Amino acid sequence: MKRRAAASIPAAADESSPSSGDGEGSGAQGDDFLDTYFGVSAAVMWNLVYTPAEEGPVVPVSRGWNKVLDPVVDDFQYVIFEWDNFFASLVSSTLGYTDIAVSNIIQTVKSITAAGFVPNYSAAGIKSEDRTEPPIGAKVLEALIEGNGGFSSSPPRSSSSSGLEWVAELLVDDLIRWNEWMFDNRQKEGLIALGSYSIEKVLNKGQGADDNNMQAARFESGLDNSPMYDGEDFYNSSKEAHTMELWDVGFSSLFAADSLALGRILTRINRTTEARFFTERGEAMAREIYARLWDDQSEAFVNRFFNGSFNRRVTPTSFYPLLLVGHVPTETMDGGSSSIGRNINQLLHSWFFNASRFCVAPDGDFVKNNDTCYWGLPSISADDPAFPALGYWRGFVWGPMAQIVFWALEAAAKTGPEFASARRAKIALAKQHQQLMLSQWRKHRHICENYSPHKVADDCTGDPFYTWGALTGLLSFQ
Repeated sequence: MKRRAAASIPAAADESSPSSGDGEGSGAQGDDFLDTYFGVSAAVMWNLVYTPAEEGPVVPVSRGWNKVLDPVVDDFQYVIFEWDNFFASLVSSTLGYTDIAVSNIIQTVKSITAAGFVPNYSAAGIKSEDRTEPPIGAKVLEALIEGNGGFSSSPPRSSSSSGLEWVAELLVDDLIRWNEWMFDNRQKEGLIALGSYSIEKVLNKGQGADDNNMQAARFESGLDNSPMYDGEDFYNSSKEAHTMELWDVGFSSLFAADSLALGRILTRINRTTEARFFTERGEAMAREIYARLWDDQSEAFVNRFFNGSFNRRVTPTSFYPLLLVGHVPTETMDGGSSSIGRNINQLLHSWFFNASRFCVAPDGDFVKNNDTCYWGLPSISADDPAFPALGYWRGFVWGPMAQIVFWALEAAAKTGPEFASARRAKIALAKQHQQLMLSQWRKHRHICENYSPHKVADDCTGDPFYTWGALTGLLSFQ
């Protein structure tokens, strides 16, 4: 197994490793670094499994999930969830568990359905035939390769290259098929609408899983009960289109980012014509997002109904368009006079740094955060009516959202000095979420599926040992 020593984890961990500031469970920066490293490592190693149904080891998000029908022995119970498992490869690779990361991403991509998409779930041949989940495969594949020697300096590549380009060559055509399937089946007037439909059920005279309803479309989002999707708008004229009647800001942003990542990967493996095609696809959708999903009233990117009205439920997905800020014209959004830089800074200060909304203190030190929204970045804004009751994606804090927002802030920060607030936001988020993970790791040795936003939480609010819960701590290593 290829593995880097702990000392070679990026030194950025020291920059993002303060003590918690309240005296509870805090320690020196070195202690935080080591405790985070061991906690994140434990999340991978506890959930690492082998099953004869796959071609190599996989890292499911939890030992508790199973989609295998009638396994011969209980030890062969498992499930591959799409974005969950992609994140498991990101965690494994960042820690230096390269072989595990590679095997896991191969099994995940190769779960692709006959229709051409990586399914919501897959286990021993059982798959969700009607829906996918957030497309982060190309982004994670690129990060995996760049973190392990990178691509050759310039195409055509040398036959003696010692990196992981072979993984890109093995998987890129499946990732292309998936991107094409999403464009053909979920793209509506230039943006993505979530859906559910299985042509296999139609062809097989009613056999197979075809939910074709609003809840199945919610499952495709990965945010199963988010307040963004309250209501039953699937059942109107979009029934035949098999989608919600809602353009989704988060999924559209991830699809555009996936297309751009495919373009970069294809460039690096010398498939330049295809690379241009996917780069242009990603940039075209980025322009649509910035032109049509920014809402001046909300001062945020939000979902929008097909009738033109905005869905003003603000979640961390409102920050996902920052993934694309370097790929849109810098002058205006929606024909207005405000610069993109001004609007992005407005978004961050009105929502991200706001102690009554997403509760990330500008210095990552929890200053002015109240006890009910303490750790930062809950899955719905803390001033939303759904927040007080909490419940799953209705206010708990989730590692995958944190990771995508971190990527988005990083992308914006690299674009230019006008996005300096994005760099500050990225560092602050990493600081607060490292302490969030450590609060449960030090108390219980748990890595949570999701976390309570409350300052005082006795234990995890979900599964107590979930791989992607480690993303909250992993931010400080990136």
